[in-house]
Amino acid sequence: MVGYVGRLEPEKGLLDLLAAAQLLRERGRSIHLLLVGEGPQRAELERRAAADLPGQVHFTGYVPHDQVAPYFLALDVLALPSRTTPAWKEQFGRVLLEAWGYGVPVVGSDSGHIPLLIRETGGGLVFREGDSEDLAERLEILLRDPERSRAMAQTAREVVRREYSLERVAERLCEAISEG
Repeated sequence: MVGYVGRLEPEKGLLDLLAAAQLLRERGRSIHLLLVGEGPQRAELERRAAADLPGQVHFTGYVPHDQVAPYFLALDVLALPSRTTPAWKEQFGRVLLEAWGYGVPVVGSDSGHIPLLIRETGGGLVFREGDSEDLAERLEILLRDPERSRAMAQTAREVVRREYSLERVAERLCEAISEG
């Protein structure tokens, strides 16, 4: 199961994710997508999914943050296919840290801070934003090799615990304030 957790908006690149899933299906890979979230693009995504990937895309609608854990735990890979626009680019990608905290590897676009986090943690693969073929290839790599995927996710989980725990973030904030 490949998933996405977040707002259903054009800049999140979800049409690219649907296109990548369709490419994988055409190559004979059975793939299911789980889209967790709500937003203005939902109706368009549902129409596209029904036409191109019938029965393979599942929408949850809005899920409160404290109830999202079971969805992360159901995933083999989290996709974050964000697209940079003239007015927006992915700033930090907190959902990546959450995925790694649950032991889920990621495939993320090279928008904003996403590739930096993936490289820092070793927790996934980066693809060229807007390139559904590249996204499909990266997803296929992780889906085809679950052992490699688990190892990447475990490495990232350790980095997240060490560098992004509440205690460590508070410690960094205190250091920055005292230096300033």
